[in-house]
Formats: sequence, structure tokens, C-alpha cells
Amino acid sequence: MSTINISIRSRDYNCDINFDRRIIVIRGNSGVGKSGIVEILNSSGNDVNIESTYPIVELTDTNWRATVKYENNVICVADDQDFVETHEFGSLFRESANRNIYFIIICRADTVLSSYGALSFSINDVYQLIKNGKEHFMEKMYVAEKCDGSENPELFLIEDRGSGLEFFSKLVKADCKSAENGKSSIVNDVIRHSKQYNQIFLVFDTASFGCHIEELYMVCTKILKDNIIIFMSDYECFEELLVNTNLLKDLPLVKKELSSLPEYANQYMSYEKYYESLIDRATVKRPLYQSHKSKLNKCYTESCRSRNCHSDARKKCGSTLKGLDKFVDLLEGTKYERLLKFH
Repeated sequence: MSTINISIRSRDYNCDINFDRRIIVIRGNSGVGKSGIVEILNSSGNDVNIESTYPIVELTDTNWRATVKYENNVICVADDQDFVETHEFGSLFRESANRNIYFIIICRADTVLSSYGALSFSINDVYQLIKNGKEHFMEKMYVAEKCDGSENPELFLIEDRGSGLEFFSKLVKADCKSAENGKSSIVNDVIRHSKQYNQIFLVFDTASFGCHIEELYMVCTKILKDNIIIFMSDYECFEELLVNTNLLKDLPLVKKELSSLPEYANQYMSYEKYYESLIDRATVKRPLYQSHKSKLNKCYTESCRSRNCHSDARKKCGSTLKGLDKFVDLLEGTKYERLLKFH
């Protein structure tokens, strides 16, 4: 549940904005009320009622540096501003994470999201504003359909060259390849591999893929219409998958923080950075230790009953998994159970 909210009520304009994360990108055609948000927030009429968790500040050419650099506990609104595309803004955005600064970035429908490459935001942070009379609704713009039994991916294309690639290579029966240059090459990799594979399952960090999702979406829907391209919109990053497995999800620290996720995750630049921190903190000094930069621990691919896992190690890690197939043990009954259909 969102803890940061804005409620706008007036005679002819109603809108609720609820933050899941530190940033909301609102796109859309003119006439749907995007800029109306800013106009109403700046108004002082008696017929306007605005309720907000934090004070709202409109970012302009003259105040944005000082605001993002020094303010605390505010919601910043940038309406079609060029400075959002700069590396300086991206740097200040990253530095503001521990000061409870939230952002609404409003842009036109024809704005290319890749121009926001200095920002790190999720594909689920991009919204379109829907208008129905005076009522205005926020709707996620890029949502992938959940995979079903009719799909048979021939290739799993993995953003991660390291532990993520090793994990999926052992999990699925299909071919597995890594992206040539991480998330920045995913789109070109899809086009290249589509010449050989008709069905491709993409595994990329949606938590930081926001500036690339528009290009990917256009390629998948306009250019590669005869191919089936699948991706999981609820897959944040590899570390997020691991902390949601049956091996880690019941660890006290993981249970505590995931039960109040926005409170903890929004202290970081992105959810990707948060999950990297969480898995490190949750598994440190345990036999199943895993970090973002370390090689994949065998605890995540080999059965706890294997000869490589001694009883004293199981006692230290607290694992109760007893199956012969580690991937079934890890994923059965979790949010990622659907991946077992490719196992």
C-alpha cells in the first residue's frame, strides 16, 4: 500500500496520485489533463481541495538544482522540463534518496523515454492519465501479460551475464544467452535473435529498465509482430527473485522488510539497489550467502540433500528444503512458480 499520496478535488478536476516508488512518469496526449495537475496544484481557489503527504514543489529552470539538492520531505513536479534529461539531474536524483524526495515527471506522448537515460526508474513507474469527465485516473502504461501454458520459449535472453545467467541456464530447458551489453543492448539483442528464434523470453531488471521500455515495446508490437516476446513485468531483478524463494522469504529480516516494502526500498536510488542490499544483509555470515557481485552460491542450484551440503551447514542456514530438485524446492508456491513450466 502506498504511503505517499496526493488527492486533488475541485469543481471540474479530480485525481489521486499514489506513489509506489520515488518517481512517477506521466505520459500522454494533450487534452487529458496532465498539465492540469500542475495548474491546480499552483492554484489557491476556494473550490480546490488538495491533500498531500508532503509539500508539493514545482521544479523550474531557476529552482530545480537547489530544491533537489537540499530539500527534505517534498514532492517535486517537473512538467515537460528539459533539465530532467540531463546527467546533473540524474545525479541529484540519486543523491536525494535518503531525504524523502519524490518526483512526478510529466511529459508528452511523443517524448522518447530513452532521453531520460540518466534516471533509474522502473517500467512500472510509467503511467498514462485517463480522463472520464472530471475524473482522472492513473494507469500503468507498460504491462506484460503473464505467461501461460501455450507458450514455448525457444530462447531465454538474460540481461545478467553472471549469477542470473547461470541460474536460468540450469533452471530452464530452452537455450539461454546473455545480453551483449546489459540492459542497454536488450532491444538490439531481441531483434538479432528473432531471426533464429520465434519465441523469446526476456529476463531483465524491470526495476531500472524504464528508459528502455518504450523502444522495446515498439519493437515487440510493431516490428516483431510474428514473433512471441515474453517478459515478466513483476520481475524486479535477480536478487528480488532470490529473496522471494522458499529458501529466503521466511528469513526474519526479509519478512520484516518485505511486509513494509516502500518504507525500506524508497530509501534507495531504485528497487534494484534495495534488493541488492537486502540479499547481502539477509544472507551475510550464512552458508547461503549471496551478493550482487559474487558468483552464484550452489545453495541456489543444488539440492540440500546433495553430498555438497553438510548437515551442520543446513543447521546454520536454517533451510527446511528437502527435495531432490532444488528449483522445485525454491519456486513452488511462490510468485515465480510459473517458471517451473519451463524447467
